Amino acid sequence: MKQKTKLTVGIIGLGKMGSALAKGLVKKRFAVVGTDPKPAKIMGLKFLKSIEQVVSVSQVVLLCVKPKSFPEVPSLSVRRGAQCRASLKNALPLRFL
Repeated sequence: MKQKTKLTVGIIGLGKMGSALAKGLVKKRFAVVGTDPKPAKIMGLKFLKSIEQVVSVSQVVLLCVKPKSFPEVPSLSVRRGAQCRASLKNALPLRFL
């Protein structure tokens, strides 16, 4: 039986929320990449140096930064054919699949 290939999930922002999501996704055997101004050491996570690198290798990108940090996050280019959906804290759950 052929195994389904799991998505590569990119996480921008590896603070409390981003780290928790990364650990949970790694535990479920997703490929997880991430970036943050402060390098994070999370078992199973591949830390990348830039947002652009995370976006280029991920099928799903989770933006885990506080709203006040949004101006510091550069504009992200979305690859052709990708879906872009957003969910803010206390909003409706994010459906990305």
